[in-house]
Amino acid sequence: NYLSKFYYQKFPHKIYYIRPDGLAQVLYFAFLAHNSRVILFESTQGLIAGSVLERLSPSGSLLQFYQGATLSNRICSEFPLMGKSAHWTYDIESCLEIALDNHGKTFDS
Repeated sequence: NYLSKFYYQKFPHKIYYIRPDGLAQVLYFAFLAHNSRVILFESTQGLIAGSVLERLSPSGSLLQFYQGATLSNRICSEFPLMGKSAHWTYDIESCLEIALDNHGKTFDS
């Protein structure tokens, strides 16, 4: 799509030098259907997340994990995603802390 071409030409370091054809291969091998439920961990400022959401129908959903203090989803917000599927975002470090706390409570008692 035009966003992947634009960011690859202007700011390739922000999307980890993912070429548009490389993004197409990632999406192809992900076997996304219209009603897919997808879990994604990416740090390409929302390029992959936006591309996934673009392919999902309103019945599909995306659970996106990110690393760091704040989510950088700038590119994702530039996609025309009107009436699209559900999109949730979570900080991976917070999720791991919760999981480790629950693991310790389960096995220590």
